Amino acid sequence: MANGHERAHGRTPERNWTIHLVQHSHTDIGYTASQHEMLPAHLHYLDMALDCCDRTDGYPDEARFRWTCEAAWPVREYIRRRPSRQIDRLRARCSEGRIEPTALMFNMSEITPEAGLVASLQPIREINNALGIRIRTAMQNDVNGVAWAMADYLPPCGVRYLTMGVHRYRSVLPFKVPTAFWWESPSGSRMLAYRADHYLTGNWLGFNPESSLEHWISMGAADRPTPETSLAEYLASLEERGYPYSHLMVQYSGHETDNSHPSTEQCDLIRRWNETHDRIVLKSATAGEFLRWIEEHHGTGLPSLRVAWPDWWTDGFGSAARETGASRDAHAALSATNALLAMARVSGADIPDASITRLTETREQILFYDEHTFGSVDSVADPHSPHTCEQWSEKASYVWQGVQNSALVREEALGYLAPLSDAAMQPVARVYNTLNWTRTEPARLFIPFDVVPRGYAVKITDPDTGAACPAQVVCERPGDRPKETVLAYDRPAGRFVTFMAPAVPALGWKDFRIETGPEEDEDAPAEPLDIRTIENRWFSLALDDRTASVVSLRHRPTGRELVDTESQWRLGQVIFENFPVPEGACHDTGRVFRPEAFRRESARACHIERQERTALWQRVIFSCDFPGCTNPGGLRVEIRLWHEREQLDFVYHLRKEYSTSPEAVYVAFPFSGDGTELRYDGQGGEVMPGAGQVEGSSADWQTIQHYVRVADARGQTILSIPRVPLVQLGGLNLGAWQYVPEIPRPHVFSWVMNNYWWTNFRASQGGEWSWTCSLTSTEESSRAVAARFGAECHSPLIARLERVAKLETRSRILVTPGNVLAVEMRPERGGDGIILQLRELDGQDTTCRIEVPDGTSAPRMEEVDVTGRPLRPLPDPVRIPGFGVRFVRLALR
Repeated sequence: MANGHERAHGRTPERNWTIHLVQHSHTDIGYTASQHEMLPAHLHYLDMALDCCDRTDGYPDEARFRWTCEAAWPVREYIRRRPSRQIDRLRARCSEGRIEPTALMFNMSEITPEAGLVASLQPIREINNALGIRIRTAMQNDVNGVAWAMADYLPPCGVRYLTMGVHRYRSVLPFKVPTAFWWESPSGSRMLAYRADHYLTGNWLGFNPESSLEHWISMGAADRPTPETSLAEYLASLEERGYPYSHLMVQYSGHETDNSHPSTEQCDLIRRWNETHDRIVLKSATAGEFLRWIEEHHGTGLPSLRVAWPDWWTDGFGSAARETGASRDAHAALSATNALLAMARVSGADIPDASITRLTETREQILFYDEHTFGSVDSVADPHSPHTCEQWSEKASYVWQGVQNSALVREEALGYLAPLSDAAMQPVARVYNTLNWTRTEPARLFIPFDVVPRGYAVKITDPDTGAACPAQVVCERPGDRPKETVLAYDRPAGRFVTFMAPAVPALGWKDFRIETGPEEDEDAPAEPLDIRTIENRWFSLALDDRTASVVSLRHRPTGRELVDTESQWRLGQVIFENFPVPEGACHDTGRVFRPEAFRRESARACHIERQERTALWQRVIFSCDFPGCTNPGGLRVEIRLWHEREQLDFVYHLRKEYSTSPEAVYVAFPFSGDGTELRYDGQGGEVMPGAGQVEGSSADWQTIQHYVRVADARGQTILSIPRVPLVQLGGLNLGAWQYVPEIPRPHVFSWVMNNYWWTNFRASQGGEWSWTCSLTSTEESSRAVAARFGAECHSPLIARLERVAKLETRSRILVTPGNVLAVEMRPERGGDGIILQLRELDGQDTTCRIEVPDGTSAPRMEEVDVTGRPLRPLPDPVRIPGFGVRFVRLALR
């Protein structure tokens, strides 16, 4: 019998309802307490969850305690760190559906590349095997976007469902109500996705005794709600807004906080409620139970959306530009190292599991940086507090440990590939290519003085032609300024030389001779450059020496002007932005974006520090004063046009002062074109802003992986910025809060850094930091061309000094045709094979051939899922659907 509560207060629901109450603990690695406290806490929570199951075994089924493990990481660690009796308890509760592990390692940000996402999903297989289950559900909470690649990766390993407990703070909320739909990858692989309300909605509705007033005061309420009143209002609101189902999932935590421990008090409430209510039934549930109900009762009628789901919150990673850039560098380095290990295994090297484990652990260190929790709750309100300082130190340590260990595992991999030859033989520059096409690109090599003596030029020759490769001595790091120059720098033990390495074979290596050239004249000036006529075969550019930028960039083969000459900003111009915080304003109110309040200015007092034509490029270096920097010369801009490469580079060095006032830095790229399409490389596919994304997902800014491109019938212009993932498209959009992005012109603004959040992210950043923006333009407008350029910018050739008995040019693995990208390849652990991750780039169903040159026999191939679990044998060649992904295992012995 209904007791009348549903009709007693305000709006009342008209239909009968079943509410699936899903209890979980939101996994913030930090924020509420320091990072080192998180894993011990969450391991204890699983112990407590098992006890909660025991205590409520005698309850009616709807009221028995159930627990959804929001993140896979604590479950994996629980299996590794708890005695067998506890694992047995967990296994039994998972089997009966009272505890549900989920698939995602953490609540991930959008800066992680595809290879990092694959690494983050490896716990699925370990958990499935240890507990004798199949994980069916992926859960991402708080973060309001998710990698598009998940719709490709998860279904083959049995994960059918995705639920997003979106936090709408500083974002726009997709859909008017909680919404279920079939979410499709670019290739059409799909899973059932559900945009839930906030992950603490149940707490705000009063389903725990200490529910705070904060949420309800913001809605005009004066008293703490009771579940009867608040739930009736909430359900009536859903009905009015068009929620179509009689069942609803409401997430909550045992207590109203992130990283909450479990509680059975809600089980008692459910039991009492169901004894006195019949129109609204409460049910303790797991997330998978509710999503299975949706699929069984409404699956055939759900809409299908083939769109990306970009995240509004990645902008916060601009509050630590140096560490974010280091994360992206390290991910690229680890993918290259995996390719080196795969080549070594194909070459017959015995790669022990310990080496693979070290690389895997290094990748996880980087993933802990990429995870969405950045720092303390009071990171901006009190930037000098012990909580803030400690949590940022721990957060930053993840990425710097990863950077350090990535260098070690790289050296380990190169050791397996080192030639076994007499140390007295001729030294060579061995150049490795870790991508699946032949490349002619610059490579950087350290040459000791005992190979080429001090005072003599370095000569590097191509064994195929006998011609000398264009080469020049460069500094160790772009930011170094020895002898007041960044051109010539001798370390005490030797020199770094950059040379153009032609025709380095795919997934292989090529040896170049190193010889001693003539004596160098250290006082000889570099060839002067006329800045009015900077051009190569492909580009002609004109500079603005007042703003250290490009006024005109003409593509010579087509005659196209690539710059919008009517734009307020020049190509490559650096912009400083800030806005005032009203005196006395709280951080969460004072940092609200008000478009009319933004102040923007650019470099000033620019002068040319160096202009020259060298063996490899023409370049102009500007020294400028810049707001927010340690001036004079707080900004240095190098504009570099390569001789033998269709590429223009902008290299920046910014010496930033620390400031907690809201501020940001951009680089402008106002491309020209009417009727052009602007697209960018997302996590798992190319995204067309607007039509190609979930409505209400991140529209004012985007996170790119490898490139953003502007294309029309005449060709395309491609921009790659390896260390800076954030962009704003069409204009400087802060404060627009667009539901669907509108891009009136193909202008790209690289968003280098900011400190615009009031919590979690950093309050300030300073010191000198360097980054490069690379640009090319082609007459061919295919996605494959853009993807290759972006991959080359992120994964440069690897050069190493070796001594060999015979020069070699070898490709160890061939993956063709050209519209297939080997995203990553790695040696499998516990076996003799390698696993390749392949993606088709141009939307064409393709047969892909995988070969091992010089192999004694053709390798056997089988398809595996993202975790390496075998699925089925594969024919040769392998079929890949347009935009599709295949994980292929090559059994080598």
